[in-house]
This record gives sequence, structure tokens and C-alpha cells, in this order.
Amino acid sequence: MLATRIKQGEQEILKQEFEKGILTGEAKLLHRQLQLRFGTLPPWAEEKLAQASGAQLEQWGAKILNAVSLDEVFT
Repeated sequence: MLATRIKQGEQEILKQEFEKGILTGEAKLLHRQLQLRFGTLPPWAEEKLAQASGAQLEQWGAKILNAVSLDEVFT
């Protein structure tokens, strides 16, 4: 029973780390796209990307297609 609980705990940790890795990758990709489109990012944009949820990254990723400014992506 204890071994089962430990394995379940390990699986939960692995799942959380996997999800964290995906979020980090999404943020890096959006960061790269924003730099290519708008140039060097200001500190406020870097901070927003670092603290963003998956849903926010998806929204911003869609907005980059039509945005004419960096501010427009984040509003």
C-alpha cells in the first residue's frame, strides 16, 4: 500500500513537471515570435511572459497574428 502511494505521488510530480515544461516551452516560443515581430522586448513584456498562464499564452499567441504593436498583443 505504501509503495502504491509513493508511486502515485511520483506520478503526480512527474505530471506537474511535464506541464511546467510545456508552459515554459510555450512561453519561449511566444517570446521568440514577439522578438522577431517587434524587436527587443521591454522588461514589462518579459515579466508578463514569465508569469503567464497557459491560457494567457494561447490568447497572446493568437493576437500576435494581427497585432500592429506589442501593446496590442498584451491588451
